[in-house]
Amino acid sequence: MSTKLPSYLRLRGRIIWYKRRVPKHLRHLPPFNGQSMYDRSLEVHTVAEARRVIAEEGIDRLFEDRSPKAANNAPLIEVTDEIINGLMNEMYNRSASRMYTSRMSEPLEIRISRDANAAQDVGALNDEDRAERTRHILKRDHEGVRRSMASSIAKKRNLQNDPTSIQKIADAIFEVDIAEMRARVDFAANRTEPTKPYFAFGLSESVHHPKAYLTFAQIADEAIAKGKKKESWNHKVRVAAKLFNQHVKGSAFHKIERSHVKSFLRAVSEAPDRMVQRFPGKSLDAAIAANAALDRPYGLISANTINTNYFAPVRWVFAYALGEEYIKSTPCHEVRVKGASKSKGKSRGVPFELDELNAFFALPTFTGCHSKDRPNVPGQYRINDHRKWVPLLMLFSGARPSEIAQLLVKDIRHQHQYPNISILTDFDPSDPDDRENVVSYKTENAKRLLPIHPTLIELGFLDYVKEMELAKSKRLFPEWKKSDDPRKLYTSVSWIRNVNEQMIPAVVDRHPRPTLYSFRHTWKTLMATHSVPSQFQNQIMGHSQSGMDLYYMGSLGIDALYKAVEDLAYDGLDLSNLISGLPSEPKS
Repeated sequence: MSTKLPSYLRLRGRIIWYKRRVPKHLRHLPPFNGQSMYDRSLEVHTVAEARRVIAEEGIDRLFEDRSPKAANNAPLIEVTDEIINGLMNEMYNRSASRMYTSRMSEPLEIRISRDANAAQDVGALNDEDRAERTRHILKRDHEGVRRSMASSIAKKRNLQNDPTSIQKIADAIFEVDIAEMRARVDFAANRTEPTKPYFAFGLSESVHHPKAYLTFAQIADEAIAKGKKKESWNHKVRVAAKLFNQHVKGSAFHKIERSHVKSFLRAVSEAPDRMVQRFPGKSLDAAIAANAALDRPYGLISANTINTNYFAPVRWVFAYALGEEYIKSTPCHEVRVKGASKSKGKSRGVPFELDELNAFFALPTFTGCHSKDRPNVPGQYRINDHRKWVPLLMLFSGARPSEIAQLLVKDIRHQHQYPNISILTDFDPSDPDDRENVVSYKTENAKRLLPIHPTLIELGFLDYVKEMELAKSKRLFPEWKKSDDPRKLYTSVSWIRNVNEQMIPAVVDRHPRPTLYSFRHTWKTLMATHSVPSQFQNQIMGHSQSGMDLYYMGSLGIDALYKAVEDLAYDGLDLSNLISGLPSEPKS
């Protein structure tokens, strides 16, 4: 390779890896989870490809300071005439009000003397022959103080602090001093409202907070730094902010109107599903055009996905800016995503029907496929990894895919009187060994014991567990690849997409169509139709108890849970071709 690798890239074989030391103050954050070195394959062969992957996945951003102080690294704002006018109005309104209050509290003799001095100076300023010299004298006095104040204002408001900018701010402070002096003369003449200075006319609508001149993407970065949200949410905000910022062509934040938000949502509704993954690096308009040019264009993003993954992050950034008083109103007010579900974007679970289950488990993945990499083509190869067991575990335990992905071999308690699966019951977030295999869990209710249904034992699940023990595997499903996404420990893109887009559509012809998650819904439905008490259902599914049960019920024992589900059966479900004893996958 002729191109010299940057210091944090390593060439191993012909693959480029990203290896970088993690600063101590970032090691507690995902995806580092206490590790001092971040090391992962970029799965590319050239430096150009490596840099593209790093940019698209934001890997370098992981090493940026994610504390609220990171917001101070935003680019300095140019000191424009509009900003100067805004500062002058703000300072004048504050100082005139303060001057009126302090003037009335002054002893009479001092008030009369200061009123007279102010009237003398204002008179000189109004005299064409003396105005220029008077301004020079007044400006010369306390000029150092004004420049010091200007530097402080620039630092506080993240404004440019070069000599020219500081002088512009200092000159603005001087004009405010003159306006305040005129206001004193007006008050002394018993006027309840002083004459407004020239810079206060016609500017009320155009004066904005200095931060309002930043771009949407810059405000989004600040909101993320101060928001202390989970990385999964921050990722959504970054993706949506990048697309929205491109859509409004990097306009200043205060110039974004409701029409921009609506046009953005219309554009997203015309974009292909999984746009960011399928058309990496492309803008919204470019992705739409690229998809339209395909012989078989991808389907479009659903209304609920638009609402959850695009509109909600944009709305959140505007809400942050409103709370910080960068803007006076949000352009997202009363904007709705047409067609989005009113139930917070979530649809009801769609369980499988019996004939669909029989057809699904008769597919080559379960009965014999061509090879490990061609699971949908019939053949003699028998798959015996997560692709086989995850649907079955979900169908007979209700466990979530993310929970199954994080299982260790030791979590399967097959020697117990009531064989069970430990879902995070022994998880200690402060233990580095535990953090290595667990990213997160949905709620505290997710920590539970799940009975291993007799059907799973009959299908050979415990035999599989013993094979993993003999192989000294730490993870239950070691072939479930680790994810490149820092928000997730294990990837599910390829094989879950195969389940949802190839396997299920091959046996289900109805809408809404079930998904992999529907195996969990099907188990929940089976428990309900067989009169398993709701308290048992909630604990097995990892849900919180409802009503007074939430306050008065303790955790149900594994013996009670096992007895509640051991006799449950899907009447008519034929899994005979999966029973242990049939030819297994070839050994390499």
